[in-house]
Amino acid sequence: MDKLVRQIILAFCTLVGLLTWQFPHAAQAQVLPKLASQTTPEDAKRACEAGDGRECAIYGYFLMARRSNPNLSEAVTYFALSCRLNSGLGCFSLGSFQEMGMGTTATTQEALANLEKSCTLNYDDGCIHLGFKYYRGQGVNEDKLKAIGYFGQACTQDRVRGCIYHRQLALLQNANSVQPMRTEIAPIIRGSREQNEAVENWANQRYSAAFPKLSNICERLRNYTCLLVGQSYFEGLGVAQDMRKAADYFERACQGGIGAGCNGLGNAFSHGEGRDKDSAAAVGNYTRACEMGTIDACFNLGVSNYLGESMPKNLKMAVELFYDACTQRHINACFNLASIYMQEDDNNDKSIAKTALERVLGFEPTNERARAALTSLQAGQ
Repeated sequence: MDKLVRQIILAFCTLVGLLTWQFPHAAQAQVLPKLASQTTPEDAKRACEAGDGRECAIYGYFLMARRSNPNLSEAVTYFALSCRLNSGLGCFSLGSFQEMGMGTTATTQEALANLEKSCTLNYDDGCIHLGFKYYRGQGVNEDKLKAIGYFGQACTQDRVRGCIYHRQLALLQNANSVQPMRTEIAPIIRGSREQNEAVENWANQRYSAAFPKLSNICERLRNYTCLLVGQSYFEGLGVAQDMRKAADYFERACQGGIGAGCNGLGNAFSHGEGRDKDSAAAVGNYTRACEMGTIDACFNLGVSNYLGESMPKNLKMAVELFYDACTQRHINACFNLASIYMQEDDNNDKSIAKTALERVLGFEPTNERARAALTSLQAGQ
C-alpha cells in the first residue's frame, strides 16, 4: 500500500482487536491505510478527470479533510466515481461511508456490494472489513467460515493481519473445512520458510515453539517479527514476562518501520514500563508511529496534546487527532472528541459531540456508554 501525506488520511477501515487474542495497547496492529503519495488536491482532481480511479478517491478524501468546509456528499460522489473506475480504494471508501450513512442514503445491501467489490479488486482492507462483518454478524448473517475465507483472501494480498486472523479464527472454530496451508503465511516474508513456520506457530498459540525463531529472525531482519517478540515479552507468551526486553524489541520493530512498534515503545516511555518514564520520548515515538499510520499512536498523541505532556497544551491539535482517529473507528477518540465539545468553553458545539457519539453507535450499536451519553446530551438541548 502506498505511503501518504498523513493529513489527508481519513479512510475508514476495519477495527482490529475484535478477536479474543487481540494485541493490548502496547502493540496494537497497524490499521490506518496510507492512501496517496505526495500530491495536491489539484493534481488528484486532474488525474481523476483523466480517468485514474484511485486519484478520484484521494480527491474525495481531500474534500472530506477540509477543516473549514468539509463536504461529505461531494466526497462520496468521487468515491462512487472511483469505484466505477474499478479502484478498490474507491469501492472500500464508498461502502464504508454508505455503511455509516455519511454523505449518502444508500442501503445496507448497496454498502455490502461495494465492500465486496473492493475485496474482489484485491483491496485488502475491504477483505478484512468483510471478515469482521461476518465474524460479528454486523449487517449480515453471522458466518464464521465466510469470515475465515475473507481473512484468507486478505492474506494472499501480502497483509500479515489477514494471515494471522485467518489462522486464529480457523483454530478457534476448529474448522475442518479449512485446510492448514503453509503457503498462506508466505507473503509476510517471501521465500522465508523459517519465518512462515514461526509466524504460523505464534498465530496458533504455540508460543514456545515460535519464540526462538522469531527472535532469531528479528535480529537479522528488524521486521514485523520484532513486534511479535516484543509482544511475547510484554504478555509472557512462551517466555518469562520482561517489560524491558519488550521495549527493546518494540524499538527494533520501530527501527524496521513498523508503526505499532514505535507506538509500543511510546507506551513504554509513557507508563515507565521497560523504560524510564519520559514524556518527551513517548511523544516522539507516538508522532513517528502516527505518521506511519498507526491509529492508536495518533490517539495517544492527541492525549499528549490535550494534557500538555512535554509540550504546551494544544487543544486544536488534540481535536484534529481525535477527529481523525474517531473517523477511523477509534472508540475512545470519539468519546474524547465528544467530551471536548460538550465541556470546553471555546468548543461548546453539541452537534459535533452528537456526531461523535453517533459514530460510536454506528461502529458498536450495543455500546451503552455512548447511548447513555447521547441520551443525556439530547435531553439537555
